[in-house]
Amino acid sequence: MQWVESERTAPPRLAAAARLAQEAMRLRPDSGPARAAAAAIAFRRRDFAAAIAGFESLASHRGGAAPDWAMLSESYLRVGDPGAALAACDRGRAAGCDGAALAICRGKALAALGRPGEARAAFVDAIDRGDDRFRGLFNLLAPLARLADGGPLLAACDALPSLLAHGTVARANRAIALSRLGREDEARALVDLDRHIVQVPIAEQASDGDAAAFNAQLAAEALALAGSGVADAETRIVYDPDTRAAPAMTRLLDRVRAAMEAYLAEAPALGLDQCLPPPPARARLFCGVTVLRGAGHNGLHIHPFGHVSSVYHVNCPDTVARAADGRGALSIGACAAYTGGYAPCWGERRLAPRPGWLTLFPSHFFHDVIPSRDRAARISIPVDLEPVA
Repeated sequence: MQWVESERTAPPRLAAAARLAQEAMRLRPDSGPARAAAAAIAFRRRDFAAAIAGFESLASHRGGAAPDWAMLSESYLRVGDPGAALAACDRGRAAGCDGAALAICRGKALAALGRPGEARAAFVDAIDRGDDRFRGLFNLLAPLARLADGGPLLAACDALPSLLAHGTVARANRAIALSRLGREDEARALVDLDRHIVQVPIAEQASDGDAAAFNAQLAAEALALAGSGVADAETRIVYDPDTRAAPAMTRLLDRVRAAMEAYLAEAPALGLDQCLPPPPARARLFCGVTVLRGAGHNGLHIHPFGHVSSVYHVNCPDTVARAADGRGALSIGACAAYTGGYAPCWGERRLAPRPGWLTLFPSHFFHDVIPSRDRAARISIPVDLEPVA
């Protein structure tokens, strides 16, 4: 397997970008690009009402900067107005904007409006477009995963073209379908929470023996990469940060890469050869920073572009370390929120955060974090091995 380095450019901090957009609007209040930037920043900050106001303002001024129609539609979905979301999709298409992101928003709006056949067609359209096929597939299969009969879901997975059938989204849904059909041995071959999850200590190797100092430096770098406002946010997740000025993060990623290579080398012994395709010929590491407080959690998810996923725990609040009720734990396997309440045969495994340890698992495993209910930061570094074409 050939490792490929990501070509990153430092992403602008949202707060700094917001100040620049506000200053541009003060100097040139009619500037379309400034208003577009402000609306996009509001969307990324999850201030969907402000994003709607900003994008609608752009839409009402012809000849200037165009709104991001997919962001506008998604904003309407987030505030519970699928009718307006669908109208935004139609307006965007009429304006010449068309792509997988808009097709996915259209499908989600149609599903929320009780028009499942049209929603399915929109998700198929998103898959066919190719630029966001995995998210389109996820939305296409999700309604079938909630059916008590796993037959339609398994049939849908079987009908997929090879590129999608061997992907993360299809494997996650195939396992659910097999479990619903009572084919538990086949389901557990795809999701085995005992054999397929591996935990290894890597801080010692990354730090020349001083794991505590290494994690302290890593925590400082992670908070800096998470940006301003992180101290007030219950959930702050930053993907693909610029780590060039973060030496501890760089050392960590070197150790994660080595751990992933060792994990895949043990594929037959761990049963990974039954649940994963062969390792990709070319791959890269894709990392993030997760800072959680109080009721903060990631939300149930899989990593649709990954092959192997991992989580390195930098630290955890003292209350989490002392608790016996699972707070702050990494929950792997449970997916009732996706299946409509159904608990698959493989169950759930909760792993208490252990600073300095790396947890590895296939990217098609559903996972989330149990809220810590503590205002102290719980910091982790998720890292995926992603195939590169």
